[in-house]
Amino acid sequence: MSSRPGRSSPSRRAALVGLCTAATLVWLAFSNLGVALPTIATELSVNLTDMQWANNALSIACGTLLLAGGRLTDLYGHRQMLLLGLLIFGVAALATAFTPNLAGLVTGRAMMGVGSALILPATLAMIPALFDRAEQPSAFAAWAAATWAGQAVGPAIGGTLTTLLGWRSLFWLTAPVVLVLYLTIRRDAPTATRGHGRVDLIGLITGAGTALCLLFALTEGQQVGFNDPLIIALFAATLALGAAFVFVELRISDPLVNLRLFRTRSFDGA
Repeated sequence: MSSRPGRSSPSRRAALVGLCTAATLVWLAFSNLGVALPTIATELSVNLTDMQWANNALSIACGTLLLAGGRLTDLYGHRQMLLLGLLIFGVAALATAFTPNLAGLVTGRAMMGVGSALILPATLAMIPALFDRAEQPSAFAAWAAATWAGQAVGPAIGGTLTTLLGWRSLFWLTAPVVLVLYLTIRRDAPTATRGHGRVDLIGLITGAGTALCLLFALTEGQQVGFNDPLIIALFAATLALGAAFVFVELRISDPLVNLRLFRTRSFDGA
């Protein structure tokens, strides 16, 4: 295995383990709460329909802000934004462990989604800084395998922890793991040079609005029916905001997403 200048193989491997574990933690959070919903609903005296918002708050927040998170990591440094994402994720998880009501649970999960929107793009973007081109496919494969594993075992871990330690353990056990990851990445991951440019606010608003309307409609539509006027309006807003996003991104000098990259076959495949 070749080495990047100034980076030993053990430190690079430790950094990769940290990156994969951070991404896995996000996917665990996506999938581990569902099995605990009946228990939480009973303890908090909430119906299961409302509890679905606690389950979906993380994915909605993450999906809404993911494009913005990727752009921020490019502008302000991958490691810096990853550490910030871990901090937000860990603090939100710890606070959620002590929430007394559904509102706190939904808010905490949403804030974990905000942290996730920084963690996921940053962990991927840091792999090229750690590994040479020949080594990158293996590193990316490890990242993908770890995240898929996290999603697959999330329900089993959630059910086991809820049975043995209670549903709040899904959150307070996250905090020490995040602390270890924070220290590992801060020690072993390289510091990337900050990018140039600015945050495309119009693209941010239209892109986030598109994702939010679509995810909200798909979530709420399962409860009220997809022929509900609100759901139809949200789908219409999704199309309008999505068209505005594409229009702006193709014309602005410093876009949130360079849509011209989609002309490259290798980029489309990835």
